[in-house]
Amino acid sequence: MSVPGWYPDPSGAPGRFRHWDGATWSAQTTDDPNIAPPLGSGAGGPVSVPPQPKRPVWPWIIGAALAVLVLGGAMVGIWRLTAGDTPVETPSDPPVTTPAEEPTPQDPGSSPSAAALSCANSYGAVGDQADEYTSGGLSYTAVDGWGFRFDRTSWSWVDDVAAWGTLVGDDYAAGIVLGALRTENGFHAPDQAAEATVECLSTHGVFNDRDYTWELAEETLTVDGMAAHRLTGPVTPGPTDEYDGYQLDIVVVDTGNPNQLGVWISFHPIGDSESEQLIAEAFETLHRG
Repeated sequence: MSVPGWYPDPSGAPGRFRHWDGATWSAQTTDDPNIAPPLGSGAGGPVSVPPQPKRPVWPWIIGAALAVLVLGGAMVGIWRLTAGDTPVETPSDPPVTTPAEEPTPQDPGSSPSAAALSCANSYGAVGDQADEYTSGGLSYTAVDGWGFRFDRTSWSWVDDVAAWGTLVGDDYAAGIVLGALRTENGFHAPDQAAEATVECLSTHGVFNDRDYTWELAEETLTVDGMAAHRLTGPVTPGPTDEYDGYQLDIVVVDTGNPNQLGVWISFHPIGDSESEQLIAEAFETLHRG
């Protein structure tokens, strides 16, 4: 400090003040710092001020020793880990690979994108009676005298249908149906399409009025060099019905058109030998149309 004056006694005496003249402390102390400075202040030379008590050094020594011990222990642990106790990685079990499921073999005659069967999505009909009927890529010579035209709604799955026949007695009929089966309606191959035609006959066609027993045999054949599939046999009603049923013949032909198949459907009352003969003769004329 540079300003002379009374200051708390630097020796630490409580309630006492000692005078500083700018260079030395006075030997005189007082309890009243407002009195005049002592005479000859500073003449007696510097006053030896009692030393301030020193803070003990041992806590720092102990703290430093503890730090050294902790650090040393850590270093020993690190050395032991790296030099002698290096952990050995335990090999894990090899990953288990689940074998992929074997693909299910697909029926060559089926297609994942095959359209569902539709028995009520046909169009067109052959309007006029003729000597020869052509439809679905097929043609046949008409049966002479068969001028009864069946309603096309009875064959609602057959496109461009030519359905002609004759009445047998008062209640029955014989006939031949020619037309096309479109792939988009669920008819894909001759064998599958023949089975599908049976389904449509029983749900939408002339045989949907009661429960029938279908005893159809199948046959692979060719029609004018074209691959075909046949289902043929009796379709009979229940034992309480008054008639014996019908003889049914379904022939589906691959005409080479990727969008459709040709179909022949003929029927006559069981026991009607005349109609049976006329239908057989007409089938012999079936060819590519």
